[in-house]
Amino acid sequence: MTPTGKPKIVTPPNILLEKMGGKIGGIDWQAIERANCSVEGVKKKVADNMLRDLKKLDRALQDYLTAFPVATPEETDLYNAAFETKGVAGTIGFELIGKICASICDMLEKCSQDHEGFIPGLSAHVQAIQITLTSDDMDENSALNRELLSGLAKVIEKMAC
Repeated sequence: MTPTGKPKIVTPPNILLEKMGGKIGGIDWQAIERANCSVEGVKKKVADNMLRDLKKLDRALQDYLTAFPVATPEETDLYNAAFETKGVAGTIGFELIGKICASICDMLEKCSQDHEGFIPGLSAHVQAIQITLTSDDMDENSALNRELLSGLAKVIEKMAC
């Protein structure tokens, strides 16, 4: 309050705006373009890392199959690899892969290993990730990918006890 009793409006400094060059007209568009190019480079590296994670998931699936059935599937390397990949994928813009990995985790948590479709269901999930990574369609909202996610969810729904 001011000494006269009227409220005083205080505008805090906008540090981000200052870093961008002041007012809207002062934005350094070249810096933004360089940043966008850097982001594209990072996305390429991330895609390569996703391929590495796919190999890790595939190895974990093979290890799981040799130990099948296991007492606690949610404590296996397959679950841990899917859980880790789910987190990384969702963070860096590969939401579709993150959702497929979340589906693997759901399957390991909820489905009976006695179900005849359990192993083919796990394999289908890993293959779905492989197909997604090698295709150009990474949009989780495309009709094909919505259908893919829906199909994987139905697999879990049919096997869940």
